Amino acid sequence: MKGYGFGPGVLFPSTSKIARQAMCLVTLFLAGCLMMTAQTSVPKPVNAQSKKQQWMDSFAHLPMSFEANRGQTDPQVEFVSRGSGYTLFLTKNEAVFSLNAPSNHETQATLRMRFDGTNRGARLTGADELAGKSNYFIGKDAKQWHTSIPTFAKVENHELYPGVDLVYYGNQQTLEYDLRVAPGADPAQIAFQFRADEPVHSGRNVASEVHVDAHGDLVSPNGAILLHKPDVYQTFVNKSDATEKRIVEAKYVVKENNRVSFAIGRYDRNQTLVIDPVVPFYSTYLGGANNDYGYGIALDAKGNAYITGSTASLNFPVLGCIQCVNAGGLADAFVTELNPGGLVYSTYLGGAGNDYGYGIAVDPLGNAYVTGSTSSANFPVALCFQCLFQGGAADAFVTEIAAGGAGLVYSTYLGGKAADYGRAIAVDPAGDAFVTGNTTSKNFPVPGCVFGCLPGGLSDAFVAELQRKPGGPVALVYSDYLGGAANDYGYGIAVDPNQNVYVTGATSSVNFPVTAPACFQCAPQGLSDAFVTHVAPFGAALVNSTYLGGPTNDYGYGIAIDGQQTVYVTGSTAGPFPLGPCFQCVYGGGASDAFVTRLDPGLVGIIYSTYLGGVGTDAGRGIAVDAMGDADVTGNTNSKNFPVANCFQCLLNGGMDAFVTSLTPPGVAVVYSTFLGGKGSDFGRGIAVNLAFNPTVHYVTGYTNSPNFPIIGAGFPPAGLYDAFVTGLP
Repeated sequence: MKGYGFGPGVLFPSTSKIARQAMCLVTLFLAGCLMMTAQTSVPKPVNAQSKKQQWMDSFAHLPMSFEANRGQTDPQVEFVSRGSGYTLFLTKNEAVFSLNAPSNHETQATLRMRFDGTNRGARLTGADELAGKSNYFIGKDAKQWHTSIPTFAKVENHELYPGVDLVYYGNQQTLEYDLRVAPGADPAQIAFQFRADEPVHSGRNVASEVHVDAHGDLVSPNGAILLHKPDVYQTFVNKSDATEKRIVEAKYVVKENNRVSFAIGRYDRNQTLVIDPVVPFYSTYLGGANNDYGYGIALDAKGNAYITGSTASLNFPVLGCIQCVNAGGLADAFVTELNPGGLVYSTYLGGAGNDYGYGIAVDPLGNAYVTGSTSSANFPVALCFQCLFQGGAADAFVTEIAAGGAGLVYSTYLGGKAADYGRAIAVDPAGDAFVTGNTTSKNFPVPGCVFGCLPGGLSDAFVAELQRKPGGPVALVYSDYLGGAANDYGYGIAVDPNQNVYVTGATSSVNFPVTAPACFQCAPQGLSDAFVTHVAPFGAALVNSTYLGGPTNDYGYGIAIDGQQTVYVTGSTAGPFPLGPCFQCVYGGGASDAFVTRLDPGLVGIIYSTYLGGVGTDAGRGIAVDAMGDADVTGNTNSKNFPVANCFQCLLNGGMDAFVTSLTPPGVAVVYSTFLGGKGSDFGRGIAVNLAFNPTVHYVTGYTNSPNFPIIGAGFPPAGLYDAFVTGLP
């Protein structure tokens, strides 16, 4: 495209500064990677500079604004978008991304994506017009001024190919696009090329060769990902009148002269087919100068990730904060919302003692619910059930934060006179919160109790439901001890839309409450067993309850349910462990293996049950189920022979790595299994999949002390001995 003032030449394999910046933009422009403003300074009073920074951060989350060309740029261009450090030009068959010239007088670097063999009748139109207008008052000649130029959130390229539309959209940091193939149209028409140009003085003008790697990603010669494996799907309305997404198999095909097209599997040619070459995912550290740990993660309907954990850092990154400074003690809890564009909000949550956020959930409106433990007498409370610290080593707490971090909806202690810990939380569509954990308090609040009104042993698990009351304090609908004469701990909880609650944890009680004879294992099997318990709505009864374990030590850490009320559990076992159909049917041989077990709705039979581990120490800590019925698990391993397949990272990198494994519905094969870590120690703690947003992307949190933890996008750098991390994987 002549007339833009862009220099010729290609980016690869140059190592110039401007070329490296453009290579970063290749990933950001096409892969939707994380771009965040790292706010690592010590919190301070708001001043003009911090106000400016907040304004800039807010701007970064606005929709990408596309200006119609009304003479303000080259006539070949139909729409233009200007951002911080770049300009994007759209024509009928090309998108050109230009990195603005830096202060050292080097010229621009550009990335071009050109569609080949397009329809001459294609036309670009703006969609979702924005309120703002653009104006150009350049020079003294008013005839050369351009005013009241309309701006749009989307640009639609109609009939790019016969029956194929191309839609551009995004935010100020990330461009995304969809190819929409009409019923009966041929997706084989679609073909495109990449060209990355470096500054004109380089003297090179060689087309870059691209290829498809083992993961199905489209990559450049130096290994940079240009596009992730395409997400191709059709939507349909099911029997419940809900819209579902049906995945279609697809892959890139690279032909002569770097022309890229799609190979599409079988699909319904009477329905619209959507090809999304951009699967946004990212990986970043999250922390300050001291120790920071990520323990829980959840996703909202937009795919934004919510993380909770603990931080001892005075400069933990905060934005739009409810509590902007560390309140003291060894640790404060934190709550952070992220999207591929950066921080939405991030806040401390704690008092003068020690505060830890262990579990987080999000309701359909984007309100975040957090549980954990606190020893602070001044923990922030609002509309509280228990407004005062109850005593002992710690109280559990339950806090609801309004969407966007707008404030505390409610926040309450939950405990007795001894030690109480909230370990996990789930929320139903109505916004009722369900909490599990463990307590040593003999006076733990148990209103509405049915099956667990009295404490059993030294430590009992508990299950509780909290409900916000309009205009009044949050109410404890019911609460029950869950345990026997020894030690019992609740670690994971899930709830279905009808308020059926499912809990897992660990017990050493020989009289743990089970529903014999309707239980898979009605008697204890070893020194410590996992357990799985189904509680009826409103805590009315134990519907089903069972031990789950073998003759040694077994712990249930994470639980999930699917639409058929089958129950998925992960944890650790020292073996032997009860197996069913299995991906790994032999114990790995180390101190412990992770396990993944899928139980039928009655908790009386195994659908599948498998080890997951090698010769070292392995533990499953979090589990989620995606729309395809795949069980997605995270945890940690130091086994060099941990089972991997289709791996992002195929070798153990350090002393301990996180892992992410996706098991198919029958449980006898994996979609993929990968290490995730650097040369230090890395621990996966929580995993989330948003069924409404993108079931092919799984978001993981945990903590790491690796200086080379795999980072995708700009993100935050490592800041302390241990940092939390947030990673999205397809």
